[in-house]
Amino acid sequence: MRGGDREAEFREYLLADRTRLMRTALLLTAGDVYTAEDLVQTACTRVYLHWHRIKHEGAGPYAHRILINAFLDERRRAGRHPEVVTAETLEPRLTDVPDQTDTLAIRNALLDLAPRQRAMLDFALQVALRSGAIGDADFARLAEHGFSDEDAWDIAAIAAFFAMSNRLANMSDMRPNDEFYLMGRVPGKR
Repeated sequence: MRGGDREAEFREYLLADRTRLMRTALLLTAGDVYTAEDLVQTACTRVYLHWHRIKHEGAGPYAHRILINAFLDERRRAGRHPEVVTAETLEPRLTDVPDQTDTLAIRNALLDLAPRQRAMLDFALQVALRSGAIGDADFARLAEHGFSDEDAWDIAAIAAFFAMSNRLANMSDMRPNDEFYLMGRVPGKR
């Protein structure tokens, strides 16, 4: 394929798919427009670099996968997370009884969520825990907060992917690499 045809094909793909990528990036970043734009730019750049190997029809799923991977890469970078230094060490819990401090912290975090974010989080949780019980009322609740059917699909796809990967990791007793595992567990250099 000549360079001009390749660029025209890529431009056609980008015009058709950029809105969907941006919508997914906004869902991943909880509405942070600037970070979402960076993620979409990263995904589009990587798709362009590999355009010669991608069939036009397969570019959408490929770009979506790159977008999610770019988001995960950003989240894993230690510099993106403020460090919280405590006197306590974080030890794994040997009981299923929830820690009251964790429960209070989670409740406070939930109170800070905007209603739109809470609706998205509730739907994602239902996808992860009770996907068979999702019905028209759940989609209507999302619609009340401005989410389309396509947004619901994106929320479900992301929640299902994380649920699946976490279940596989738990089943196989897989531990993240040391750098990721120790993130937030040991004091870092400032």
